[in-house]
Amino acid sequence: MQAKISLLLQILKKDITLLTCLIVVYTAIFGTLAVVRHYRFESQGWDLGFYEQTIWKYAHGEIARSSFSGKLDLADRFRPAMLLFVIPYALVPTTETLLILQALVIALACFPLFYLAKKITRHRNFSLIVCLAYLFFIGTQSLLLNDFHEVCLLPLALIGLLYFLETNKFRAASVMLILTLMVREYVGFLVVAIGVSALLTHKPRLFAFLMIAIGAIWSLVVIQVIMPALGQNMFSGFLGGQASFTTELIQLITHPLHTISLLLTPVTKLKTMFVSFAAFGFLPVLYPPLLVPIAMQLALRFLDLTHPYRWTLYFQYSADLAGLMAIGAIYGSKQLLLFIKKIRIISYTTIACLLFAITIFEQLFLSVPLKLLIQPNYFVTEAYMEN
Repeated sequence: MQAKISLLLQILKKDITLLTCLIVVYTAIFGTLAVVRHYRFESQGWDLGFYEQTIWKYAHGEIARSSFSGKLDLADRFRPAMLLFVIPYALVPTTETLLILQALVIALACFPLFYLAKKITRHRNFSLIVCLAYLFFIGTQSLLLNDFHEVCLLPLALIGLLYFLETNKFRAASVMLILTLMVREYVGFLVVAIGVSALLTHKPRLFAFLMIAIGAIWSLVVIQVIMPALGQNMFSGFLGGQASFTTELIQLITHPLHTISLLLTPVTKLKTMFVSFAAFGFLPVLYPPLLVPIAMQLALRFLDLTHPYRWTLYFQYSADLAGLMAIGAIYGSKQLLLFIKKIRIISYTTIACLLFAITIFEQLFLSVPLKLLIQPNYFVTEAYMEN
């Protein structure tokens, strides 16, 4: 028995094995919770039904026009990356396929996240805890228990982009950049912020400026030209009025005090910011360059006055923020230890223990979907489910 335990520990010492086990277990847990939620008739037509119909039409070579909205898929949201789900769905054409795939994609982001953390800190256990903080962040969990959304690709794409930037693998970074832009029409603005962050951290200027230019041009062209040509005008009036997207964007730039007011009120926005930073021990605050994309991610949500549910920690709007926060925690930890290097009692082990304690606290005291595991009635087949 002792020999078997020793063998198991030796296997788990290999990073790839440890990460694979983590990803499989996480996918099994949240894939199961999502599927059971669907069986309980808690799925929504406007999300899961909408997306599955679109993917089904792509898989069958039909024009992806929604019977819900009457719009073409790329007019409703510009998301070419959703085509990545078509082949798996065509092979196993069930709702469960999409829900389990979504959990798997979220978990796969742990590969670049772990290896980025290990490169920066050279501390295996800290790197693992950062992955746990990302996976069990309330915003990450909320996406997985909120039907299916193509933005589940965004954490993997963003973390991959930042990992390859750090390791100077610019071809791979370019692939991740393209994947990022393909997820949604507004993501170009987030890429602009990452480009600014790259400039602040002395990454190659050419690549940084390319990200800024490509990100800005991409989102503006898609929002202003391509989507309207396909029949969409949802970006008009995002501040609650009837003005065009360009007019409202200029208004935000030329009235900075009003913009700041919109970013900080109502109090729901402050709560979202506080909990998001607290979940990662406020470590991202110690690394200002990454605060640029973090601020952009929050601004893209908080300045949308027509969809106040985007201001919360719930639904699908915080999963990419979790990836950015996790990376911020990595660099922030390094900055913290450089600042207090004379205090030897603080180390990556200390910070890892703090992050782990915060993650446990989050599971115990916040309304996280993981708590469904200890609700026996959640897994009971009710009469209405059989009829």
